[in-house]
Amino acid sequence: MNGALEQHLLALRRRARSLLRRRTDAEDLAQDCMLRALPHLDNIENMRAYLFQTLRNAYVDRLAVISREAAVITLDDVEPQLADGTSPLMRLEVRDVARLLARLPVEQQQVILLVGAAGATYEEAASRLRIPIGTVMSRLSRARSALRDLLAPDGRLSL
Repeated sequence: MNGALEQHLLALRRRARSLLRRRTDAEDLAQDCMLRALPHLDNIENMRAYLFQTLRNAYVDRLAVISREAAVITLDDVEPQLADGTSPLMRLEVRDVARLLARLPVEQQQVILLVGAAGATYEEAASRLRIPIGTVMSRLSRARSALRDLLAPDGRLSL
């Protein structure tokens, strides 16, 4: 690998991880960035800036593909990731929260899963669901309020 490219690899991986949260997805994004940049190495003045812009472009392209493939995210998509690698007690809590989420309308489930569980920004959630940002914010607010109402006064889950 080119030395100039290699010195920025760790920073690119960190940035990709902050964008995508999951290590494997972040690795794929960083690798995609490197593959896109490789043919242009001879013509680049500011390698770091170019790589980070390329990473951003690859990320935006990935979001566009995701939104075209499926605008719907379900609890079944997210629940295994939430409980993966956690203690048995945490898995039970995730299961209980999943049951509460299942009581919400699908539109509210999608927004709370995208923003709360998957870590998407309001803009990303709006893009993926093809709705205005204001709609994301109001659905999220209603979903959070409904979840609070489902909790017992003592903070325990009301199933």
